[in-house]
Amino acid sequence: MLQKRLAGLDLIKVMAVFSVISIHSIGNLHILDMNMQGIKAFIILTFRYLVMSCVPLFLMITGFLQGRKTMDRKFYKGLLPILASYWFIAALGAIYNMSQDAAITWQTAILSVFNFTANNYSWYVEMFIGLFLLIPFFNAGYASLQTKQKKLFLLAILFLLTIAPSVMTMFQTAEKSYDILSKYWMEFYPITYYLLGVFIAEYKPRPNRLFCLAGALLCSVLPVVIVFLKAGGGAYVPWVFNGFYSVSSFFTALFLFLAFYQWDIQNKAFRFVLTAVAVSSLDIYLFSNLTEKLIYPHIGQIPLKLPVMILIIFAASFIAAKIKQLLFFICRTGYQKLKNQKRS
Repeated sequence: MLQKRLAGLDLIKVMAVFSVISIHSIGNLHILDMNMQGIKAFIILTFRYLVMSCVPLFLMITGFLQGRKTMDRKFYKGLLPILASYWFIAALGAIYNMSQDAAITWQTAILSVFNFTANNYSWYVEMFIGLFLLIPFFNAGYASLQTKQKKLFLLAILFLLTIAPSVMTMFQTAEKSYDILSKYWMEFYPITYYLLGVFIAEYKPRPNRLFCLAGALLCSVLPVVIVFLKAGGGAYVPWVFNGFYSVSSFFTALFLFLAFYQWDIQNKAFRFVLTAVAVSSLDIYLFSNLTEKLIYPHIGQIPLKLPVMILIIFAASFIAAKIKQLLFFICRTGYQKLKNQKRS
């Protein structure tokens, strides 16, 4: 299995799921409720802009791996494991929500699973279902552009429509925004990242890794400088490049992806760990919401709370994901045995 998988992509998946948990931990712990001054605030805010690359990285990986898929039954059956994982984890979340709120009925709980409200982070699954259904059509349209120049032109247009408008947030104030570039298409950013991944898979650019890492760091630092200048030593300014469609998230994710996607990791132990986490990335992401609800009410004042809580949530979600996968394996094996017995 280690030989078939691309170690660089597994590393990016691990980075992405770790980054998701980091973003949520920063929010849950209200870390940014501080004045924007001093080295501590600068480092934390730089870290936040760095990990904002998480969803773009997941979408680029999807494009990289799915860029040659066509419309057939086998492809669409690939959505079933994703739905099964979501329904299982969301059902656990709905049960927990019922235990905490007597006003939630069984009917409301069941509805919450299917309207994507049982799990606070299920918006990604809701978005991904639509993206998955459209993948063969995106691939066909992309493939019809027979030259590299035409494909780059498509990416440039998508960047202009979905990413570039975020540049104007640099000039925004609490009272006024300057929407010179149309924001109408910004929510279509998953298509931009998906096709960017398809493009990288086809042409496999090989930039210098140190250059890419420096670029990712620079794209995370520049928004912090802008926030510090606009805050003037006061409260955090939340609108500057704040979103997965922001220009800083785009270039941070692009630089990180290019830095690691072709990294051939030889250490078998390290590759084993990467694979173990990477294959569970969606489950870890979804379980992190439930583990947060279970753990956060019971934490007190601890040193280094942010890194400690990131590691605890990550570890708890990973364990939950592996238990879920074991249960699914047992059920699948049992079903197959019963099926075989009926045939015989």
